[in-house]
Amino acid sequence: MKLRLWHVALVFVINAILTIVTAGVVGPSPQKLANTFGLVAWAGRTPFYLLPLYLTPVTLLFRPSVVAGVFIGIALGLPLALWARAAHCPFFVQLTYPISGILQGAILSYLTRQWSNSWLQPTAGRCDD
Repeated sequence: MKLRLWHVALVFVINAILTIVTAGVVGPSPQKLANTFGLVAWAGRTPFYLLPLYLTPVTLLFRPSVVAGVFIGIALGLPLALWARAAHCPFFVQLTYPISGILQGAILSYLTRQWSNSWLQPTAGRCDD
């Protein structure tokens, strides 16, 4: 089954909103990252915005089940948790990234599977010639 273009765009938009909210609200401060790693402030924050966005192409390409989407979300959220740990962030900030990965992976895989299976089903036994 194929997804419609607006489904794909909506999945990208939903993932971008979830990523911006997560990284913007609980992400490590740029000063903390700059002081810890000696990076320019924006370079330290970039992985917190880019890495979760990889969930969209993965869910669109593989259309995993919700359980597989959860594991993909953990796999993409764990490096961010370790990056926050290295920056000496509080534990709840470190925990936020695997949890947000779980939620993003589950939501995106659910939406992708729902949209690819429900509205585009072939009509069995009917011919519209």
